[in-house]
Amino acid sequence: MAEQNHGLTPKEEQFAQNLFNGMSKIDAYADAYDPDPERERDRLSSDAWKVMQRPKVAQRLSELQDIARRTFIYGAKEAVADLESDRKFARKHKAASAAVTATKAKMRLFGLDTATVSLTDGQGNPLIEQLSEEQRLEKLKTQIPALEVLLPRIGYKLVKVEGPGE
Repeated sequence: MAEQNHGLTPKEEQFAQNLFNGMSKIDAYADAYDPDPERERDRLSSDAWKVMQRPKVAQRLSELQDIARRTFIYGAKEAVADLESDRKFARKHKAASAAVTATKAKMRLFGLDTATVSLTDGQGNPLIEQLSEEQRLEKLKTQIPALEVLLPRIGYKLVKVEGPGE
């Protein structure tokens, strides 16, 4: 399949891709346009702003964001729906282990198997902190009372499982 250029020059496309991938406008511009290293930062910012104002560049950035929204929307709600579907299929075919393993793998793929805390800095940039296993267990312990109420409402029950050495 031939690659589309969306009416952009290769540098404009690279700039839009860089912005989409989270680079600042100055860094995106510097990477795509390879300006003179002696150029002042204010000048780079001005040049980057001018490129961002080009209708085709703005449209391309919007397209990239739309594609990401359409292709990467998978969260806890969808995982629960998949798990429920897998559970029903597994019960029908007596293959619970395989179905649950597939769902867990899917959740792992999307990073939904680890507890994370999402914060933002003063400029709205996300700061993500991975929690250690000990921190996850402590967080889970604080959520158990809510789970004891919620799970029966959706057809599940919370079962205490003793681990090794407990």
